[in-house]
Amino acid sequence: MRVRPDTGLAILAILAPLLQAYSPPIIVPILVVAALASALHLRRRVFHWHAQPAPWLVGWFALLMAYALTTSLWAVEPKLSTTTGVMTLGVFLCGLVMLDAAFALDDTAKARFGTVLLAGFALCLANLEFNLQTGGFVRTWLQLVLKPVIGPQRPLAMPVSFDTTMTLAALMVWPALMVCVRRFGWAAAAALYVLGFLVLRQGGSLSSIIAYGFGGVVFLAARLLPKFMAVASALGLASWVLVSPLVLRPGLTDLLSSSVAQWASWRLRSFEHRRIIWDFVIRRIGDRPLFGWGLGNARAVPGAHTQISPGVELLPLHPHNAALQLWLELGSVGALLGAAFFVLLVRSIYRALPDRTDFALALALLAAAVVNGMVSYNLWHAWWLAFIIVAGCFAVAVSRRSGAADAALASVRT
Repeated sequence: MRVRPDTGLAILAILAPLLQAYSPPIIVPILVVAALASALHLRRRVFHWHAQPAPWLVGWFALLMAYALTTSLWAVEPKLSTTTGVMTLGVFLCGLVMLDAAFALDDTAKARFGTVLLAGFALCLANLEFNLQTGGFVRTWLQLVLKPVIGPQRPLAMPVSFDTTMTLAALMVWPALMVCVRRFGWAAAAALYVLGFLVLRQGGSLSSIIAYGFGGVVFLAARLLPKFMAVASALGLASWVLVSPLVLRPGLTDLLSSSVAQWASWRLRSFEHRRIIWDFVIRRIGDRPLFGWGLGNARAVPGAHTQISPGVELLPLHPHNAALQLWLELGSVGALLGAAFFVLLVRSIYRALPDRTDFALALALLAAAVVNGMVSYNLWHAWWLAFIIVAGCFAVAVSRRSGAADAALASVRT
């Protein structure tokens, strides 16, 4: 069977937004299937890096995994560190295959995939709107039908049960806009962006709405001042990772709390709980500031299960902040690796995407991912990593790369 170069990416673009709404973790097996399809096409060229950012990314992740798995030696729950590391490694390897496939697209495959990507984003919005309007009818029906297999599930809490779908939409919009601007112009792209916002604002994910809007602000700034925004983003993100235990203390987040109370009072209780979580996490970071408590061990630190009210724990699930999670689990070493990641990533994006619009949209995608990562999700959740990988690969696939990148790709093909 002949596999086209964009087959794996097309699988992700269509199936991920369609199926993820009914089970967020399902994006991981979809990513695995897509990676296998791409590997069948690439064959011997799998992991034959064409251009940035792949070479440095491999080295950086090797260092991260080597240290992260080493933390199992002093982790509270060593087995949890190991299993988290293995899962993260597997998702990342699939991501590398997809990144390689995205770089390898020729003009014909890129154009074909652009059409599929627009269809996938439209499907994402339509699916989200349908579920919001029907109160998650299909998902509830699936829970009842699959009850003998998956067991009883919690009733849906609308609209927050579709927060992850909103998150995916807030990431997918940026590569979709890359295609829309070139094919249909700025007016059509602006209309698509506004349409996405109108759908998202009906949901309950304040972080996704903020990410969507903040991405738009970053896009405009990067479109006007690309070099300045590249430097500011790299230094700003790196600094944020390094100083987050200092700036997220309760006394310094009072202003944020006031803003939430004013503009989104319906989410104030959730934000106040985050402030309590962050305060607890910062205190635990102070206990092991150098090497952390162990990869994936956030929930295992002493006091995490203390109840602050009936059914509400001091640290439920995870720290709800990627930077604090790096500090808590991997210590200052992990924080330094995180800071280095952002500097290298922004530098690579700037060098690989000379077109102002593509660069600005890629930086907007990064901004949206950072906003969600800093207030919502477990850094090591396989499905959250898959979200970021999928959106990033889509952006690489449809963007116009630098002459150096294209020359490197041509030399591989010949």
